[in-house]
Amino acid sequence: MQGRFIFQWATILCFFVVALIMELAPWPAGFQAFKPSWLVLVLLYWTLALPDRVSIGWAFLLGVLWDIVLGSILGVHALVLSVAFYFVSKYYLILRNLSLWFQSLLVLLFVFAIRVAIFLVEFSLHGAFFNWQEIFGAIASGVLWPWVFLIDAYYTSKSRITLIIKKADEGVHQLFLLVFTTIVCFFLIVVFLV
Repeated sequence: MQGRFIFQWATILCFFVVALIMELAPWPAGFQAFKPSWLVLVLLYWTLALPDRVSIGWAFLLGVLWDIVLGSILGVHALVLSVAFYFVSKYYLILRNLSLWFQSLLVLLFVFAIRVAIFLVEFSLHGAFFNWQEIFGAIASGVLWPWVFLIDAYYTSKSRITLIIKKADEGVHQLFLLVFTTIVCFFLIVVFLV
């Protein structure tokens, strides 16, 4: 039982590490505005999937980590993510039961609201200016939400986790390889376009 508990937390932590790495991955200057908010997408998935384990505390910790890694004012991302994910945690039952496409639209609005809130906090602190191209990153996040949701759901379903623990499943490895190569190819195409 203890091993399964550790495995579940290690799985969640691995998803967050991959999201943070993808969040920090460099994009060409012309495509920087189209970069989706990977950390918000993964945190949103886990908040909807396990609201009793991943909630406002995780949002705050990941926000502080995001501030440290980006070198921004400490607490800006933590404050905005904590407030935003308070509402997700409060209404997770409603959000979880919406269709995937409507969730996608809400994710687009949610990511844009988070980016606007970060701008407002930074503007009140040191007079930052708003980049109107932030909407493109929110659109990219909304478009990617069904894929993030389905891939995360596939890997975290109880039957799949049990199957991975008991026996290495050939299909899981093939899907992981397919997803990994797709992500790598996507990044390479974006990098080489400029």
